[in-house]
Amino acid sequence: TTEIYTLSLHDALPILAKDCMKRTLVLSLLVFFLAVYGSAVEIEETLAYPDQLCSVATGDSLLAAAESITNMTKSADGKSLRLLDNALSGQIVFKPQTALTPFDEGLPSWNGTAPGDSGGFRILIRFPYQSAWSPWLEVGYWKANLWPGSKRTSFAGGQIDIDTALLGYYATQWQFAVEMKRTAATVTSPSLSKLSFFYSDSRTTQNINHAAILSDRPAAIFVPTTFLAQYRISSEIGSRICSPTSVAMILLSYKIKVDPLQFAWDTLDPYYDIFGVWPRVVQNASEYGLDGSVTRYRSWSQAREVLAQGGRIAMSIGLPLYEGHLVMLAGFNQNGDPIVHDPARSGDGYAKLFNKSDLSRSWFDKGGVAYTFFPPAS
Repeated sequence: TTEIYTLSLHDALPILAKDCMKRTLVLSLLVFFLAVYGSAVEIEETLAYPDQLCSVATGDSLLAAAESITNMTKSADGKSLRLLDNALSGQIVFKPQTALTPFDEGLPSWNGTAPGDSGGFRILIRFPYQSAWSPWLEVGYWKANLWPGSKRTSFAGGQIDIDTALLGYYATQWQFAVEMKRTAATVTSPSLSKLSFFYSDSRTTQNINHAAILSDRPAAIFVPTTFLAQYRISSEIGSRICSPTSVAMILLSYKIKVDPLQFAWDTLDPYYDIFGVWPRVVQNASEYGLDGSVTRYRSWSQAREVLAQGGRIAMSIGLPLYEGHLVMLAGFNQNGDPIVHDPARSGDGYAKLFNKSDLSRSWFDKGGVAYTFFPPAS
């Protein structure tokens, strides 16, 4: 049965920021939508297996979520966590978080800062497995790699598949840990301001309702930007930088200055040797002040609401349009057809209108994964 629920932003934010373990019916239905949209909206809940986004942000909330902490403290502005003044390393282990619905897929992401090659942090995650916990799995790091050597990304029950947690069973909890390092106490400390986990049931993607998606016709809206063609940015890496190029266009749409080539190089993950590791690109954008997370969408109307609230979306798409690619969602025309800024199309990529069925399958059949951003101080 389809039902309508409404929850105010005032009620939702304390739940999202401080207690991801709340189990009210309204939160179960709306935690994802309010966390992403950032305002009170009406949502028609039709998913048999609802998606959920749990984000913990600001220094106070991150500290409140800690199970243990070593050599780390809240920043002076209260917005993040950092190392103690004389500390070269530190760690925070967060309390296990309990899911509102069982999941077998998860998208971790984070926001923070790090001082070039002199400091960084890395993100670890684990899940209940059998009668104990899995080993700690490394999700990623930023910015200096002060943890050389191989990293653990799998166990008998699942793995971190580059940027996605894939489990061979259904879990109801997860636990994060974050380690920070710097090469000298005089170096600016790395900082962490937000930690997110978007968890899902793989059956949601497997049971996409294509007819409903095609009949979904959001109202017209358009987000202009300075168009960037990835092949014109660099002849050396142009074919590999659709992800950072799409996010550079998002930064430019907010009038934030960015060097697209440097932004691309900063996103390169040397472990996988790719420029499009989802949480790493989101993290890079947070260095420019954006609030971001890796999310999923299940309808065009969900995406349109984010644009209407001043947000931006970079869509991860696949077949039939591309093997694997990212584009910036620019909006919708008067017929409710999606418009994108496609960095791979040097000649006609700005405000590109693909066949709606092709674009819908390319995005939603791949899971509706996207980077969702909001501007500084939003």
